[in-house]
Amino acid sequence: MKWGNKRVLVTGAAGFIGQNLVKRLLNEGAYVIAFDKFIYAKKDSIPKSVKKIVSGDVMNRKDLIRVKDVDYVFHFGSPSSVILFNKNPELCVHSTVCGFMSILEWGRQVGVNKLVYPSSGSVYGNTSLPQSEDMNPQPINLYGVCKFTSELMAKRYSDVVPNIGLRIFAGYGFNEEHKEEFASVVTLFLNSIARNKRPVIYGDGMQRRDFIYIDDIVDTILAATERNVTGIVNVGSGKAYTFNDIIDIINHLLNKNIKPIYVEKPAKYIENTWADITKLKEKLGINPLSLEEGIRKYIFAKELLK
Repeated sequence: MKWGNKRVLVTGAAGFIGQNLVKRLLNEGAYVIAFDKFIYAKKDSIPKSVKKIVSGDVMNRKDLIRVKDVDYVFHFGSPSSVILFNKNPELCVHSTVCGFMSILEWGRQVGVNKLVYPSSGSVYGNTSLPQSEDMNPQPINLYGVCKFTSELMAKRYSDVVPNIGLRIFAGYGFNEEHKEEFASVVTLFLNSIARNKRPVIYGDGMQRRDFIYIDDIVDTILAATERNVTGIVNVGSGKAYTFNDIIDIINHLLNKNIKPIYVEKPAKYIENTWADITKLKEKLGINPLSLEEGIRKYIFAKELLK
């Protein structure tokens, strides 16, 4: 698809995924409208070539009504961390569920071609592995519950707002720094080891996660827009790595030997995630990087290796 004549709205444009998505859309020539509350990141994180910046809240219809004539909507303006939900559950639930309802209603009224939104691998909870889109979600925390609720809402609106939900597993990569303590464990471990500090791991480090590099996430978002695919798609690497594996990979790439500190796990902890990415490959044509390839690319992006 040629993006040169397309008008797109990116909510959460100053966030981790939002920043990377905006830059990619600009490179593709799209007319980008960046929408954000600018709480966790500043306006200067938005490239100057963005045509329009809206400082607002998706739950406020007066803010959304300032956006008109949009072809595609990328709704990434909602809390994206279990830690955030634990710290302020009421606000995060309201922002995620009511904010998504607001986007759906606005999209119905203005008539968008397609809505792309993030769900999460957290909706699976501690189900059997690998986790596929055909499974019944069994979320064990509020974050997962709200993401699954968003999926159900999107399905209800699918006739009037064509949409696709991306069950993103553990995303990591460039532009995560502003998230600080809410960043991915890959970023937290990488930053600690680069500074010769011992990273902190919950439990014994044998819990497994499916990690997906940010470039693969953005590739998926664009493919989800360009292709005639709706519903739900897993977004992961198709491989599961232990937290100890991450430490070993980072130490190897940085030529260090920093040992982690192990602490007690919190309650309602997801032990393992592992995405079945058959649909991602076959329907969207995405072949994600391995964790080592992604971290290597991330390190070069951060200029830690020269």
